[in-house]
Amino acid sequence: MHVGVIRSTYKKGDLNQVVKEYKESALPALASHQGSRSGMLLVDHDSGDAISIAIYEAVQAGRDELANFLVLLSSVVCIIVLIASENLLQRKF
Repeated sequence: MHVGVIRSTYKKGDLNQVVKEYKESALPALASHQGSRSGMLLVDHDSGDAISIAIYEAVQAGRDELANFLVLLSSVVCIIVLIASENLLQRKF
């Protein structure tokens, strides 16, 4: 199994929106990739820290290169979603 981990920090008041964006954007993107097993977002509401974890099992089929690519791809997708969420939350409407 391969695991991709991304650590981020947000303003405490923005965490509910970050979780919503993760559920609506990052998880569906992760689920659409071949070999993906699961994904999760761990959030500390006291500090504003968040950890995104993506798990793949393509390596179990002897496909190490594919598994490494999928981990990289999901990490990039999660980073883009988290950065976009942070940018949206900083805008004043």
